[in-house]
Amino acid sequence: MGFIGSYFSFDGIPCTEYGLLIYDMENASQGTSSFASAGEIQESWISSRNKSFFYGLRKDQPLQFSIVFGIDPQTADMNDYLDRYEIDAIGNWLTGHNKRKWLEITQPDMELVRYSCVITDLTRIDHAWLPWAFSATVTCGSSYGTMHPMNYRYECSGITPVKLFNRSTINLDYYPKMTIELNGSNTVSIVNQSVGASEFKFEGLPRPQLLTISIDNENKIIKSSDSDYPNLYRYFNSNFLFLKRGTNKLLVTGDCVVNFMCEFPVNFGG
Repeated sequence: MGFIGSYFSFDGIPCTEYGLLIYDMENASQGTSSFASAGEIQESWISSRNKSFFYGLRKDQPLQFSIVFGIDPQTADMNDYLDRYEIDAIGNWLTGHNKRKWLEITQPDMELVRYSCVITDLTRIDHAWLPWAFSATVTCGSSYGTMHPMNYRYECSGITPVKLFNRSTINLDYYPKMTIELNGSNTVSIVNQSVGASEFKFEGLPRPQLLTISIDNENKIIKSSDSDYPNLYRYFNSNFLFLKRGTNKLLVTGDCVVNFMCEFPVNFGG
């Protein structure tokens, strides 16, 4: 599926800064992409069976697609073209990085979606022997696009039921980033009742009036706001929290403020 929008931004800079927009040109057009999130089958066969041993799907192929863009014809005429200084500036904007940047496409059904990616190939397209456009290959850091960050804040006291909706469109568990601001409790517990009885729990925490805990559940990283107590793993039961797709019913025990910072993955392709 190609894009129907006319504009994009990369690294927070809109293409209009360079007088560009998305379009098809001669034999160059936006490339449709398969959904890399479908995964690659992992299985083995033996001669004594007519069925394979199926182990699951391997989902380590990045989402990759192409995008074509060039001089905005509404602000140019046939005598215009990209000179070498403009080509150099555009190349540096798109490829002069050593880490992934955010790509956003301006169109109605993609207002909440962006891609963490690098431009792995940038090809110039000429018209009448003059440079007018580019074709870029976009290689993402995962098999999916990502929704913009969303923050969910809950003020909890005693035992507090919470509903959190996981807006991911893929059938995988999502591990959010969190902060817990203690309001006097040295024990905090969260049970996701929608996925079973597994309990996320800190117990016997020091300085419960001062401490803020930051948790990256996916990478299993815990950080403390108190430099006197930097290692909070000793107070944690090692059950990191995850959310299933859809509604999650959480039960929070303790006096605290819990913030969930979510960037839900979406299977939009490119």
